[in-house]
Amino acid sequence: MPESDHEVAMEDSFSPTSPDLVVIPVEENQSTTCMPIRDPYMLKFLDKVEPVIKNNWLDTGIVNLAMKILKLQHPHIGGLYCSTLGGSLEFPGATGQQWLQIVHDGANHWLLIAKGFSLPEHVLVYDSSPGVNVRQHVLSCMASLLQTPKRTMTYIVKGCQKQGNSFDCGVFAIAFATSLANGQDPSEIMYDPAKLRDHLRTCIDTELLSPFPSTYCRPRNRGEKIQSTDVFCYCRRTDYASDCKPASLEMVACDIRGSNCVLWVHKMCDDTFPVESNDSEWYCKNCVPR
Repeated sequence: MPESDHEVAMEDSFSPTSPDLVVIPVEENQSTTCMPIRDPYMLKFLDKVEPVIKNNWLDTGIVNLAMKILKLQHPHIGGLYCSTLGGSLEFPGATGQQWLQIVHDGANHWLLIAKGFSLPEHVLVYDSSPGVNVRQHVLSCMASLLQTPKRTMTYIVKGCQKQGNSFDCGVFAIAFATSLANGQDPSEIMYDPAKLRDHLRTCIDTELLSPFPSTYCRPRNRGEKIQSTDVFCYCRRTDYASDCKPASLEMVACDIRGSNCVLWVHKMCDDTFPVESNDSEWYCKNCVPR
């Protein structure tokens, strides 16, 4: 078992209606990101935890609470950050040999991204939506968590069960994460949709996430393929700029493009850009003349 990046402590007052995770850092954070990051565990989850009913779309309150419970049960698993950070592309790099993160796609959908559970060299995407394309917002969140030193990030959209309606994405994302954390492969599982919400309610009430009602099935790996997207800058993120931070995520090209060049740099990640002239040559920190 890999060493935990944090020691997690449960407060005596812990309850589903007051989801404040107490985390004691083991050592100073060594994240390589250039973006100023809020503590992803000490955030106050201001979203109210709405009850899980028959056909409601799960909001951030219940998704954050589920990830918090998983982190308490499986402290060696990295990620499981407050999902709200993804809206402004502020996920820090995930630590540990294994990590999980439920991500909102920037529209109206939840999905799970994971690393280290199978095919460890690639990020895995578990998406209950019948669609096959991964939105740019999700790829940017993925790059923030991975922070690969390579020029491209590789990922695989895993074959997994698809939801039969428009509102169960959050339930499936939590079920996928719970399965992986407990040593199961969601691509080999057939969940019982009629029992998922009742099981989730029980888990929230007991503060214990156990595998969701399911049976094993033939692996759904047909048609899976390795996909890739380019990453840039010192922070190793994509060129996607969210609506919430369009100016700071704008990128400028390095004019040397040496062997160790990062090619494009976000304006928020370097304070040496020329203020006015667009004609001035500019070099990234990896290429600046010594």
